[in-house]
Amino acid sequence: MKAEIDETGTRYEKGTKAFDEMLFHWYQTKAREKLVVRFPAEGKAIVDKKRKLGTKQHDIETSLTGVIRKEYKVAESQKEFLDQKLAEFGKRLHKIKNSSDPRYSALNEEMMRTTEMKDSLIHDLSFLESSLKK
Repeated sequence: MKAEIDETGTRYEKGTKAFDEMLFHWYQTKAREKLVVRFPAEGKAIVDKKRKLGTKQHDIETSLTGVIRKEYKVAESQKEFLDQKLAEFGKRLHKIKNSSDPRYSALNEEMMRTTEMKDSLIHDLSFLESSLKK
């Protein structure tokens, strides 16, 4: 008997909730229909412009994300090239026995410049990574 009462109460609550939701949806629809008729053309134009700007912003953000991804790939390949260049300079520097040789100092300076460029690229890569995460 108690189970039947609980079941009837549950069905009543579900029915009431469904009726309230349908009534609320109907009320929103009727209110919207009345507002649209009274809404001035200027207001409609503003809403349309806002929608178009939102779409345009989304398109720009999508395009920008694609450009950032491409830039990231280019920066990564440049970093790999600089790594190879540093390795080659290291090999050449190791072959030169005399540190007073002018080639030694030239290679050493070039390694320092290449390291600075690599550090700059690493900074750019971290910036691009953070931009992509947003």
